[in-house]
Amino acid sequence: MTFLEQLDRLIRIERLIELKATGSPCQFAKKIGISESTLYEDLKILKEIGIQIEYSRISQTYYLKESNNCRKCHINNIIYKFKNNG
Repeated sequence: MTFLEQLDRLIRIERLIELKATGSPCQFAKKIGISESTLYEDLKILKEIGIQIEYSRISQTYYLKESNNCRKCHINNIIYKFKNNG
């Protein structure tokens, strides 16, 4: 997988989380076209760069914990992470 493909996937994951449109982890992984284990690895990356992600068992979706979502900040953090750590 190329840098741009992984970057695109992380941005899509963040967007679906922002929209609260993920479904269960299994559904989310299928929606993105990856395995559950890869989904968990990607969620870990997003959390490491400061995106506060939670999962609601009641709503069956991931969501952003912070109240003032900053999508541009999230995308910039994702890009910075990959430029500096590959």
